[in-house]
Amino acid sequence: MQRAFRGTARARGSAVHGPIVLVAFALLACSIETRGQEPRDVAFTAFEAKLRTMLTDTWDTSLASQRTAQQMYAEMKELDSRDGRAEFGYAMVLIKQGQYRQAKEVLDDYLLNDRQSISALTARAWLSVLLGDHEAAAVQLETIARLLDDDDLVKLQSRSAVDAAKIAGRIIGYILGPADGTLLPNEIARRDADIVNTLDDPYRTHYVEARDGLLNEFRQLAQQRNETATVGRAKQQAERETKLKALRDESQQVQQLMQQADAQRSAVDADRRRALDAIDAKRSPLQDKLNTLDARVATSRQQIAFIEAELHRLDLLIDTEPDPYYRSLLIRDHDRFVTDQRRLIAALAAIRSQVSPIVRELDGLAAQSSAVHARFDPLISAADQQWQQQQRVARRIDADLRRLAAQGDRVATRVRAMDTTRAALTTYVRFPIEVEKQELLQGLGRR
Repeated sequence: MQRAFRGTARARGSAVHGPIVLVAFALLACSIETRGQEPRDVAFTAFEAKLRTMLTDTWDTSLASQRTAQQMYAEMKELDSRDGRAEFGYAMVLIKQGQYRQAKEVLDDYLLNDRQSISALTARAWLSVLLGDHEAAAVQLETIARLLDDDDLVKLQSRSAVDAAKIAGRIIGYILGPADGTLLPNEIARRDADIVNTLDDPYRTHYVEARDGLLNEFRQLAQQRNETATVGRAKQQAERETKLKALRDESQQVQQLMQQADAQRSAVDADRRRALDAIDAKRSPLQDKLNTLDARVATSRQQIAFIEAELHRLDLLIDTEPDPYYRSLLIRDHDRFVTDQRRLIAALAAIRSQVSPIVRELDGLAAQSSAVHARFDPLISAADQQWQQQQRVARRIDADLRRLAAQGDRVATRVRAMDTTRAALTTYVRFPIEVEKQELLQGLGRR
């Protein structure tokens, strides 16, 4: 009757606005294939189409869906501001999207016009607890209990009544258990007793079983948390000690291998040094002797060069001297230089004969030195590589030891996570938005 009244009022309003509005309504009727319907039927059809679209197309947490749902809610309010399905459906979408405070505000608007909606009151109580207002939730649960005591009202909302009794029981159980301390113990106990006394079976049984079931779940989670904190910590400590011992043993073994590699390198290097020192002991006097001979060769070459220059000068003087006496003196000096030249050339040949054996012996010693390096250098290189390899292992062990020492308490992290889960309302109670959504969709088209 109310919808018929609203539709009639709008029809009268349309007539007042004249032909333009009538044409607009006619066009709208054609566009939605409802030619022949009254304007109130057109608005009703458009309203339900938008409600269906909002419940199906925006049923996710994306920002685009949030914006679309808000726009469609506003459009539904323009089509029919008194149809509470707009508020309730939009509130369910907001809960799905995680917009809990906004959902609370929309439900408050809905409850201003319908204070007997068990589903809306239950959702509102659940949101109150979720947002930390336990006092408001307790008051709302008492209101729900009074509604459940109204047989005529419950017959119209039988499914919602059963869900409400169970959710109310779990919410009270949550305040008594996980949220203990948010309300005074006497206060919450009094409200719990009032609700039990107000309810009749089967709702009292649903309520009590749900409340006690949640408290049992809470105690089980508390027991698991305590077991994790005690047994888990002991196990973690044992595992850490085992890893530390293994790393320390490995570190000790690596240090021993490094010492062995260092000792092996030192021994091989000492053998190489002794062999090279023995070769150097032979080579040093030979090199000194060779250097002396090289110096004598250089001196003899300088003297021969001087004599050759003098002989050349005397040859020129002899050829140009007219006086026989002075010419004979020049020839005598020339013969003396020739004698000295021959003596120096003979001495130079004797020196060179001594150099060749020494050079050959030095070459032999150089070959021995190369053989010593070829023998010992690979051994020293292998020892160095082994030492470096063990040093890398030692660095890795040191890093593992530091990481193990700085490693956080995994059990404490797990316990904190369990405490968070144990204290969360959604661990125990979730409002059945999927069920409410399906009921809204199934009720479309009914007047």
